[in-house]
Amino acid sequence: MYSSSAYSVIIFQQSSGVCYEKNSQDKRYLGASPGVMSALHTWGRDLSLHPHLHCLITHGGMSTSGEWVKPKKRVLFPQKPLMMVYRGKFLALVRAALLAKEMRLPAPLQSLINLLNKLGRKDWVVHCCKRYEHGKGVANYLARYVRGGPFNNSQLVNVTDKQVTFSYQSHVSHKREILRLPVDTFISRWLEHVPQSGKALVRYCGLYSSASRDKLNQAREYHQQAPVSLPQLVSWQTYLSQWTEPRCEVCGCLLHHQESELIRHAA
Repeated sequence: MYSSSAYSVIIFQQSSGVCYEKNSQDKRYLGASPGVMSALHTWGRDLSLHPHLHCLITHGGMSTSGEWVKPKKRVLFPQKPLMMVYRGKFLALVRAALLAKEMRLPAPLQSLINLLNKLGRKDWVVHCCKRYEHGKGVANYLARYVRGGPFNNSQLVNVTDKQVTFSYQSHVSHKREILRLPVDTFISRWLEHVPQSGKALVRYCGLYSSASRDKLNQAREYHQQAPVSLPQLVSWQTYLSQWTEPRCEVCGCLLHHQESELIRHAA
């Protein structure tokens, strides 16, 4: 994928601009600060390259005076204006990246600018879900999806030296489909979704940003929820002990972590 690093920055920037800065601060819709969690997925269910962003937004937000504000209308943001703002911000960021040579694509610059102008006149699809009554369940689902990655071994049907056969749930047919790929094609598709070093796949803004912890706790108090606290760091042994006891592969004894000081002997 060309300029994947620049693209990941752009898609998160336009998401925060659309969901938080533009629509949330508009008093016609909310006029307050919601919590926004965005997760970047680069894959389709058949391991194809399909970069897209999942955004979870609280149905309301905190005002500057510290009060919880509910949306002015039945839906948080109307779909048509949301699409127009999303389209405008995304194209503007891509255009700026191209002109600054921060994004490089295999086509002449002018033809790319012409393409952006053409895309600005088309309707885009911004999929908006209905409000969920149980936000925790949605967050847990997304967490499993992100942690699980683009492929699960349970999808494998057959593997040979030349071909990999796996199943997936098709968005088109809504049925379980079987796909057969040459081994090198399967590996190439999978490698397209390896996260880039230092690039976060999940980002937070609004009430969910680390700088807004006090406001978030005010919101949670309004909804009769316990305040959030800083997570406790755990050792790798404690983490692994949830599933198995870490043991030495040679002697079978339990592994223990112990701080030690290396002594450098004089030559």
